[in-house]
Amino acid sequence: MKAVLKGMTNDYFDLEEWEPEDPLDFSLDLLLRIGGSNSSGADNFDLVVCTPKWLARYSDAGMWGRGMLVINHYDADLIRSKVVEYIDACSGEDWMSTASRLSRVFLWEFEGYKQ
Repeated sequence: MKAVLKGMTNDYFDLEEWEPEDPLDFSLDLLLRIGGSNSSGADNFDLVVCTPKWLARYSDAGMWGRGMLVINHYDADLIRSKVVEYIDACSGEDWMSTASRLSRVFLWEFEGYKQ
């Protein structure tokens, strides 16, 4: 099953207009809506995008890296292309196998869910 990015948002501002005060020192929380190419539905995946400079300021006590994309400077097109590139590499036999691959990097809303 081929997965596609159906939406990328932030709870606080419009990503189309937002730019950080310092493009070399920022952190950005993203909500990714990803679903099958043959479906209108999508699941939520979370991702933090940050720079090495931001990471250095906040990681003195240590920091986990899953659910995180580290880039050298803010570039909205680069962020979107890296997200889509990873999604494109995660096709599986069905949605569960695809979502499982996606959740190796992105934080999936249904990870660990048991029916």
